[in-house]
Amino acid sequence: MVMTEGTPRRGGERAPAATAAPIPAPLAPPPAPLVELRGVGFGYGGEPVLEGIDLTVARGEFVGLLGPNGSGKSTLLKIVLGLARPTAGRVALFGREAARFKERWRIGYVPQRLATFDAQFPATVAEVVGMGRYARLGPFRRPGAADRAAVERALAAVEMAPFRDRRIGQLSVGQQQRAFIARALASEAELLILDEPTAAVDAATQEAFYHLLEGLNRDRGLTIVLVEHDLAMVAAHVASVAVLNRRLIFRGDPAEFSRRDFLHGIYDERTTCEVHPEVPHVHPPHAPGAAK
Repeated sequence: MVMTEGTPRRGGERAPAATAAPIPAPLAPPPAPLVELRGVGFGYGGEPVLEGIDLTVARGEFVGLLGPNGSGKSTLLKIVLGLARPTAGRVALFGREAARFKERWRIGYVPQRLATFDAQFPATVAEVVGMGRYARLGPFRRPGAADRAAVERALAAVEMAPFRDRRIGQLSVGQQQRAFIARALASEAELLILDEPTAAVDAATQEAFYHLLEGLNRDRGLTIVLVEHDLAMVAAHVASVAVLNRRLIFRGDPAEFSRRDFLHGIYDERTTCEVHPEVPHVHPPHAPGAAK
């Protein structure tokens, strides 16, 4: 006889009710990557620049994007920023098709050529940083107390509060870079993209700049994609490396990158290399006739 709830046992006792096994809660899906490229290709006039790029950037990553001149790094950034459309493949931003992604304020961008910034540009540092709030406000809203507070927090985060009233064009290149990062922080950007930001600064400024990025990534969870030409500096500070040469030829951690030889057959054969420390360091090719 099958015992059920209420079925009497011998002696008049009732059997305990059967306990159903708990149904496990469904697992939450993993968060969508902030950037996802699948089979992305691009070309100019029939000449391929990018081919078959599969690349994802997860939330909280600090990625260094490396490659020789002409490898397609800048083109890849344009595609992510929505400034160019791929001729093949698909691009998703924050889990949505790039064509339908409208919240561009969630992506902050620091361009490469801040060294050519107009020194007469009539805006203070605080005003430039405040521009980061406009995309969130929309065309008919005026900045309020919350927006001004966001600007002050962003200035403090990049140690530029003492320069808030100085003209942006009067700053050094390194200070301008910090101001433009502050603009992205003021907009509450979740992804920061930088295109060779240390190309025109000295070694000490470069090191301080990288420590700033490390802190923003570690303490604020800011996702960072950094395009650089200095392999050693990037590998010493980022958490992940991607090497591009029309195709994606490496994606992994800096320790593995340092053990691999990406210089031969990728960079100009006139490029000189050294180990610093135990990471390939690339210098520009010597100009003909220049002292070595």
